[in-house]
Amino acid sequence: MKQTSRPIWTSLRVPVRVVYLIFAAGVLIASSNSRLKIEGSIQPRPQRESPSSNKQPLARGASVSRIIAGNERHSFELQLISGEYVQFKIDKGDLNLKVSMAAPDSSTLLDIEALPRREQIFSLRPMVSGLHILTISSNEKEGYSGSYELSSLNGRAVDPRDDLRLSAERSLQNADRLRSAWTADSLRGALSNYEESGAYSRRAGDVEGQLLAKLGAADVLYYLSENRKALIKYREALRLSVRAKDSSLQIKALNGISLVLIDLGKLRASLPWSTRARNLSRKTGNQHGLAASLNSIGLQNYSTGSMVNAAAILYEALSLFQALHDRRGQSETLMNLGYTTEDLGDPIKALDLFQSSLALATEIGDERLRGLNLTVIGLVKSVLGEKTQALEFHNSSKAIFQKIGNRYGEGVVDNGIANVLSDLGQYEQSLEAYDEALQIFQEIGERDYESLTIGCIGNVYMEMGDADKALPRFKKRLELSTSIHSQWIAAHTLSDIGESYDQLGQSRIALRYFNQSLTRETALNDLRGQAYSLNAIGKANENLKDPRAALLNYSSALKFFQKVESGDGVVKALHNIVRVRTNLGDLDGAYDAAKSLIGLIEERRTKVFGREFRTSYFASAHIHYESYIDVLMRMHHRSPAAGYAALAFEENEKSRARGLLDALREAQSDVRNPVAADLLEQEQTLRNRLSFDAARLSGFLSGKPHPQEVKAVKAEMSKLASEYYNLQSKIQAANPRYAAITKPRALSLSEIQSQVLDADTMLLEYCLGDEHSYLWAATRDSSQFIDLPGKKTIRDLVESSRASISISPDDEPSPTRKQSEASKQQNPSALNKLSRLILGPVADQLGNKRLVIVADGPLQSVPFSALPDPSKKSSSSAESTPLIMNHEIVNVPSASVLAALRAEAANRTGASKTIAIFADPVFDAHYLRPNDESAENAQDRGPRTNRNRLKPRVGEKDGAFGPVYFAPLPFSRKEAEDIAQFVPAGDRLLFLGVQASKRAALSAALERCGILHFATHALVNSEQPGLSQIVLSQVDEKGQAVDGSLKLNEIYGMKLKANLAVLSACKTALGKESAGEGLLGLTRGFMYAGASRVIASLWSVDDEATKELMKNFYEGMLKQRMTAAQALRRAQMIIRDQPRWRAPYYWAGFVLHGDWR
Repeated sequence: MKQTSRPIWTSLRVPVRVVYLIFAAGVLIASSNSRLKIEGSIQPRPQRESPSSNKQPLARGASVSRIIAGNERHSFELQLISGEYVQFKIDKGDLNLKVSMAAPDSSTLLDIEALPRREQIFSLRPMVSGLHILTISSNEKEGYSGSYELSSLNGRAVDPRDDLRLSAERSLQNADRLRSAWTADSLRGALSNYEESGAYSRRAGDVEGQLLAKLGAADVLYYLSENRKALIKYREALRLSVRAKDSSLQIKALNGISLVLIDLGKLRASLPWSTRARNLSRKTGNQHGLAASLNSIGLQNYSTGSMVNAAAILYEALSLFQALHDRRGQSETLMNLGYTTEDLGDPIKALDLFQSSLALATEIGDERLRGLNLTVIGLVKSVLGEKTQALEFHNSSKAIFQKIGNRYGEGVVDNGIANVLSDLGQYEQSLEAYDEALQIFQEIGERDYESLTIGCIGNVYMEMGDADKALPRFKKRLELSTSIHSQWIAAHTLSDIGESYDQLGQSRIALRYFNQSLTRETALNDLRGQAYSLNAIGKANENLKDPRAALLNYSSALKFFQKVESGDGVVKALHNIVRVRTNLGDLDGAYDAAKSLIGLIEERRTKVFGREFRTSYFASAHIHYESYIDVLMRMHHRSPAAGYAALAFEENEKSRARGLLDALREAQSDVRNPVAADLLEQEQTLRNRLSFDAARLSGFLSGKPHPQEVKAVKAEMSKLASEYYNLQSKIQAANPRYAAITKPRALSLSEIQSQVLDADTMLLEYCLGDEHSYLWAATRDSSQFIDLPGKKTIRDLVESSRASISISPDDEPSPTRKQSEASKQQNPSALNKLSRLILGPVADQLGNKRLVIVADGPLQSVPFSALPDPSKKSSSSAESTPLIMNHEIVNVPSASVLAALRAEAANRTGASKTIAIFADPVFDAHYLRPNDESAENAQDRGPRTNRNRLKPRVGEKDGAFGPVYFAPLPFSRKEAEDIAQFVPAGDRLLFLGVQASKRAALSAALERCGILHFATHALVNSEQPGLSQIVLSQVDEKGQAVDGSLKLNEIYGMKLKANLAVLSACKTALGKESAGEGLLGLTRGFMYAGASRVIASLWSVDDEATKELMKNFYEGMLKQRMTAAQALRRAQMIIRDQPRWRAPYYWAGFVLHGDWR
C-alpha cells in the first residue's frame, strides 16, 4: 500500500525535510524546452596581443591583467635579488592554473598547481640574483578562456620568521594539491597538511596564514560531510578573520558556518550568519561574498518550504556568479535551484538545472558536486518513472562518495537506491539498502538522517501493507526526534503513526495521533503540515463513518493548501470533497467541487513539459476524471434529459490519450517552422522574465520590503504581461494551429457522431471505475449510455478469457493437447460471460456495423474479434459466432485521437515508397547466412518457433530483461518475400538478414515509406516502457556484434509519413497500463512517430501462422485494394477457416489501432 498523504523528497543538502510536490501555481521558473545558459563557461578563443611564447617584463610593484585560453602558457620576466623575501599575488577567479618559476640557472623555484582560492599569494627567497621567468599555464580544456591579474609585490629584507612562513605556505600548497585529487587518502592528507600549515603560521605569528589553513581544513571537512568538525574550524577561522581585519575571509567563514548549520538541520540558527555575510558583502562591495550569502539564504528559504522566495533569491545569486564567471558558485546555485524547481512541480526543468550543474562540476573537477548532482538526477529520473536510469545515476554517485571517503554521501545514495527499489516493488532489496544507509548514519552519528531512514523503512512496510512492522519504526523515529529536539520531525512522525493505525483499521487511535501532529504543526506554524494532517483527519473520519466531520476537515485542509499554494494538495483535498459529497447524496456540491478540480488539472496541464512527465501527470490525474464522470452519470440517472451523460462522455474523451493527442496536434500545427520558432523563443523569454518577477514579488510580500520596490516590480510585470499577450496574438497570426496545442479541446459526442463516425460504424467507449463502470455506445444518429460493474469484476473475466486463448496448443502437454485445442476454438465459458457483460446491453444495435473500440484498463488486452457475437443466438455456447465473422474491429485510444490522426494525415505529403520490410534479422553470428541464400534454404538453419521463444529472466522489475535467447525466425524471410511480390521492386525497401538493422530502421529512407513492416522478435517491458524494443540484427556483415535494439524512446523520435506500421511480433500491442493514457508500448510509439494506424499483437504468435496471415493481409490490401481494417478481417477469417489454425490463438491476437479508412 502506497502512502500518499505526505510525499517525501530527500534533500542532499538538508538532512531531514519533507518536500511537497507542488506544481507552480501560476508561476514557472523557466521552460524545460531549452537548456539554461551558463555564463562564463565556454567562450571563443580570445585574440592575444602577442604570441604566448613571448616573455613580458613585470616590474616590481606592477600588475598585469591577461586573458588565458585552455592549454595556453604566459611567461613573465622579473629581476630578483638574491636573499630578499619576494611575494606575488594572482587573482584568477576559478581558473585552473599552474604557476612555476625558473631561476637564471634554470633551477625551479616554484611549481604549483591546483589552486582552490580565487586569490593566491606566493612567497619565495631567490638564491641567485638575475632574470627569473614566471610561467602561468592554463589547465583548462581547449576552448575555455578567462582572465587573471598578476601582481608583483615589493621585496623586502629577510625576517627571522620567514622560514616558518615559507614552510607554512608550502604545507598549504601541498594541502591544496592533495585536496584536488579527490580521494579519501588525499583528502585526509590535505587535512594533515592544513594542520601543519596552521602550526607553522602560529609559530611565525602569521594570523592570515592560520586563517587560510583553518578555512582550508573546514572546507575539506565539509566536503567529507563531517559537519560538526567543519563548524568548529569555520568558527575558529571567523575569530581569526576578525583579528586579521580581513573582511573577505570573514565573509567566507560566515557563509561556511551558515551552510554547515543548514546541513545540520539548524535552519533558524543558520540565518543570522548568512545575513551577516550578506550585509558585510554589500558594505564592502564584495560581489562574490554577496553571491555566496544569497545562495545560503536561498537554501534556507528552500529548506523551510518558501519555494518561490527561494527561487527568486537563488536566481539573484546565480546572476552574480555568472557575472563573476564563477563556475563552482554557478554549479552549487544551479543545484539548489534544481531542488527548488522540482518542489515547484517541474521535474523536467529541475533535471535540466541539475544536468547544467553537473556539467560545470565536471568541468572544474569537483567530485563532491558531481556526486551530489548524479544522485539527485537519479531521484528526478525516479520521479519521472525512469527507474533503471535512476539506479545507474545513484550507483555512479555512490562510487564517487566511496572514492572520496564521504560516508554520509554513501548513506544518502543508499537511501536514493532504496527509494527506487521500493517504487519498483522490490521491497526486500529496498529494505536491505535502507539498512545499509541506517548502519552508516549510526556509525557516523548522523542522528537526523538515522531518524529519516528509520521512517523510510516504515514507509516501505506501509507500501507492503504491513503496518504492524511499520508502526515500531515510526515510534522509534518519534523517540529519536525527541532526543535530537526536533519538533518538526516529531510532528510528521506522529502523522505517520496515525497512518499506520489507520491501515490497521484502528481509526480512532489514528485520529488521536493525527490531532497530536496537527497541534505541533500549529505551534510550529507549519501551514503545509497542518493541511496534510487535516486531510488525514478527514480520511479517519470517513473510516469512522462520520462523513460530515470528514467534509469539514477536508474543507479546512483545502483552505490551507490554497494558502500555501500547494497545487498537489488542493487537488487531493478537492478529490476527497467530491467523494464525500457524492456519498452524502449532495450531487450538486460534488459537481461544483469536481468541476473546480478538473479546471485546476487542465490549467496545470499547460505547465507540464516533456512527453514522459506529461504522460505520468495525466495517469495520476485520471482518477479525478473518473470521479467527475461518476458524478455526471449519477446526475444523468437523476435527470436523464439534462445532457449529463453526453457531458460525461466528453470528460472521458478529455481524459484519454492526452499525451498522444498533444503530439498529433503539434505535428499538424508545425510549430517548428522558422517563423513560429522565433516567436516561441520570444514567448519563452517573456515567460521566464514574468516568472522571475513573480518570484521576486512573492518574496517581497513575505517580508517587509520598501513600497517603491513592490511598486517597481508590479509595474515591470504589467509591462511584460502586455508584451506577452501581444506576442500571443502574433504567434496565432503566424501559425493559426498553435492554439490547438496550447488550448486543445476534446470533441463532444455530437461532433464525434458528425465528424468521425459514418453510417456503417458504431463507437463503443468504455470507462472502468472501482465501483461503477460505463459504456457509451454511439452511431451517427443514436447514442446509448449503459452502467457496468466495477473494474475488478471485469478484470477477473478478462484474465480468465485471455488465459484460455493466448497460449499456443503446441505449448500444452501432449495428453491434453486435443482437449485444449477443442476448448480454445470458442472458449465458451469465459468469453461468453465477458461478451454478455460488455456487449450484451447493445447486442440489438450491433447489426453488421464496424465496431470502433475505445477500451479502458484490462479491456485493452481483450481480442474483441474473438468474443462471441451477443446478437447471434445459438443452441449451444460451443457454436457461438465470433465478432470477426460479422464485424470489422478497430481499436483507438480515443475518438478525439482518431479525428486528430485524420487531420495529421491530411496535411502529410505523399510517401515515395510503398513499403519497407524488415525480416529474418540475424541474432547470432552462428546463423549468419550467405547473401544469396534463399528463404527456403534458410528455413533449414533454425527451428520453427513462436516469435516469443526468448528466455527472459522472470520477475525482473528494474527494467532489465536479463540474458535473452533470440531464436531464428526463418518463416519471417518467406513472409517478407511473399509480401514483396505484391509491390514493384522500385517501390519497396527490403531489409533481410544483417540488413534488417537498427541503423536502417532509423535512417531517413523510412520517412519516405507509406507502410513499415517488422517481422521479428519484440520485447515489451511493462515496468519500464522506454525499454520496450523491436529486436533487429545483432551482428553486422562481418559477424561483429552491434546494437540491434530499436527501443521505444528511439521510436518516439522517428519522423514518419507512414499510413500503416505492422508489428508482426509478439505482444507488440501490449505495454505499461497508464491510467487514461492507455497501454504505453510499441504501438503507441509508432503513433507518436506519425503512423496513422498500427497492426500489432496481443500475445506471442506462431511464426508460420503469422506468415500466412500476413501474406493474406497484404494480398487483400495491396492487390484487392482493401482498407487495412478490411484486409485484416479477411486474413483472420482465412486463417480461422483452416482446421489446424481454427483456435483464436492463431488469428485473434492481431489488432488494428487507428483509422479504419
